[in-house]
Amino acid sequence: MSAIDKRLKLELLQQQCNILVAEIEHIERICPHKWGPTVYAPVPTQDWVLDGYEGLGSDPVPFGHCIPGTPEPRWKRICLNCGKVECTYETMATERKPVF
Repeated sequence: MSAIDKRLKLELLQQQCNILVAEIEHIERICPHKWGPTVYAPVPTQDWVLDGYEGLGSDPVPFGHCIPGTPEPRWKRICLNCGKVECTYETMATERKPVF
């Protein structure tokens, strides 16, 4: 298969993909969402740790490695009708304490 054929095939697939995305967005817009349970789904993060510097003079190059960081809290829910996934990083204080 030549590069021209591959480009034409890619263009056709992109058009088909755009059509499918538009159809999914339409379905999600008109869906009377019935949300499933909220699930805690943290996002893994990485921290970079400096090990030292390479080179001499006025322009040393830092080097280091990555270690697992503190996961970023995230919650998600999925519509049981259309499969739409919503994620949030925000929380709301719901515990009420009496003030004396």
